[in-house]
Amino acid sequence: MRSEAVKEFAFNEGADLIGIASADRLDNAPLGHKPRDILPKARCVIVLAMRYLNGSIEAAKIGSTIYPYQASCHIWLNHQLTILSYKVARFLERRGFLATPIPANWPRYWDEPKGIIADLSHKHAAVAAGLGEFGWSGLVLTPQFGPRQRFISIVTNAPIEPDPVYNGKICKRCFKCVEVCPVKAISKTERISIKIEQRRFEYAVLDKMRCKWCNDGGLIKAAWGMKTIPLPKKIDFESYWKALEQRDPYQKNHSTAWGSTTPFCGRCLMHCPAGEKV
Repeated sequence: MRSEAVKEFAFNEGADLIGIASADRLDNAPLGHKPRDILPKARCVIVLAMRYLNGSIEAAKIGSTIYPYQASCHIWLNHQLTILSYKVARFLERRGFLATPIPANWPRYWDEPKGIIADLSHKHAAVAAGLGEFGWSGLVLTPQFGPRQRFISIVTNAPIEPDPVYNGKICKRCFKCVEVCPVKAISKTERISIKIEQRRFEYAVLDKMRCKWCNDGGLIKAAWGMKTIPLPKKIDFESYWKALEQRDPYQKNHSTAWGSTTPFCGRCLMHCPAGEKV
């Protein structure tokens, strides 16, 4: 199947970026989270992206308001990506193929020893599809938008020619993401290294539970929380859920109304120089 046909359809439906990775490029993913664990005869993964609104990011960055960022860059955007991926999957299935869209924001599991993990990593899929490279923060940086886009993936058995792996360099290792993280979740020295095709990518080790304390829970004022809950020496899900019960009552209601995946931080994304040039 011609990749141009899929891309033309996706762009017409609202995608800002689209890349295609062969399923083989993600064979090093954890067991149970490879494309062929989801669809045994998968041939490729189609990755779609829609950009964040710069105005919403800048309003949060200067400390004006977090709500447009939460809404337009996550809640509404996840909804738009879900619709987009369904339309592209239906486009493929109408032509006789199987297509499985992976939601943009869930499910995520707690799996020892893997930690917090999703069905499929959209970030790794995006890099495998040639859309960009990993920044030190672990966010995907694209030439078009830096870190300012959100991804969704479709696993399919359609035989579509993959795009080449991105060979440029965007991240300058300025470590701004390390500096601005309110809970010091991003290591400056420890790194993860992966190889896709002939290129090796590296990004920082992330303490996912510290990040979750800040970004998902909003448990510190520096991340737009209404009060700061002291970080325990070791953060596990038990201590995290206990901390959620200590939140300001208004913030509890806010999270219930807007959804548990509403982000409260995003500083690594907002302050990344690669996005500021967009």
